[in-house]
Amino acid sequence: MNIEEKKKLLMLSGVSANLKGYHFILKALEILDKQGFMNMESIYKNILKEMPNITRSSIEKSIRYTFEKMYKENDFIKNNYLKKPSPTNFLYDIYYNADIFTRILDNKKEKNKNE
Repeated sequence: MNIEEKKKLLMLSGVSANLKGYHFILKALEILDKQGFMNMESIYKNILKEMPNITRSSIEKSIRYTFEKMYKENDFIKNNYLKKPSPTNFLYDIYYNADIFTRILDNKKEKNKNE
């Protein structure tokens, strides 16, 4: 998934680029592209290597806030999870199922536009 596709997916999911979590999520997806599966702690450490002026807790809170906002504001996401997923689950769902998320959200956007 290239950077434009990642940005499109976040935008379609209702994530605004003015949120810190948006940028951390993009960075986390980039790290997963380069290094493959890893736990969230490792992802946070990798982000910290590239952004040393940020704290680990700031990264974690920003990502959690962004995913909670996305969950609250997006009916598609609410309807496809039995309960609110963890930030880790969201991140990996976005990473491994990006094509599915994008296709469904694109169709939903198109349907809303035609109504």
